[in-house]
Amino acid sequence: MQVEKAMAEEVERKRNGGLEVMPEAERLATLEELDRQKRAALQELNSIPPSKVTILILPGPPLRLILEQAALEGYKAQAKKLEERLKEIDKAVTLFSKKVVYIQ
Repeated sequence: MQVEKAMAEEVERKRNGGLEVMPEAERLATLEELDRQKRAALQELNSIPPSKVTILILPGPPLRLILEQAALEGYKAQAKKLEERLKEIDKAVTLFSKKVVYIQ
């Protein structure tokens, strides 16, 4: 019986170009991990201070303004990176939300 099952799986792999079906438990665990990563990224994105407030409320010497502008650019870059990561996570969630996922 096990030999027949192994042969059937091999035929299925060849038919799918060497791909095999991802086990359901692994697929669900991957979805849970993606959800955890998304929540963490959203929390980090929400902790970035609003850009207009950072510059408008900090009057002071020009050096301080330059440092605040540098920090603002850093925040913008961090926000952009997090937004890209969230897009990647959403694409992965869409993929792993399918009933059948093929892996190599």
